[in-house]
Amino acid sequence: RLSPMASQGMPKVSNGGKTYTFTIKKGFKFSNGAPVTSANFKRAFDRGINKEMQSPASSFMDDIASWKAPNASTFVVTQKKVAPDFMARMSMMFFAAVPANLPFTAEGIKAPTISAGPYYLKEWNAKSSALMVRNPYWKNNVEPFKSLGFKNNLDSVRWIVGADVATQRLQCEKGGAGICSFPSAHAAELAREDCPNSSQLFVK
Repeated sequence: RLSPMASQGMPKVSNGGKTYTFTIKKGFKFSNGAPVTSANFKRAFDRGINKEMQSPASSFMDDIASWKAPNASTFVVTQKKVAPDFMARMSMMFFAAVPANLPFTAEGIKAPTISAGPYYLKEWNAKSSALMVRNPYWKNNVEPFKSLGFKNNLDSVRWIVGADVATQRLQCEKGGAGICSFPSAHAAELAREDCPNSSQLFVK
């Protein structure tokens, strides 16, 4: 079920079901402490439709007539016609708040990034590794990693890219990694072995 996060509540719908007016929640902040305003959502829409970005978001915006931020706390989106899936689309990553000055560049931006979510990307080394750390200003109850079976909040997550199967298995076996990807046969073997982290081994 959809639930408001950066919005004070569900949007006000008018104009025969074609116009949605969102009121931005006070106190919602980016990882650098800057407040999230309607301008940050407008920028996300501007980037999505910008041809230079070549973003998949544009395919979800064909039936949107306009979007505007008349003031810091109000964001208004008007459809060309009534679209029952509009709210579901608004929950997609393309339309999350971004800094109002985030450039239009199809090549992407360098770390560290600024995020309004529970984490932000602190390090990014292409084809090698990435480090994600908690947004110190995050005050919502949403904790994405609990759905993966983690009991506590994670302070950081590091991704290692390109490790071979044997290395990944060893990392999981010795507690050097929390989530690994290798053939299911390896997981079955680990479950049978006297693995020091067997109580934390879950196969999905």
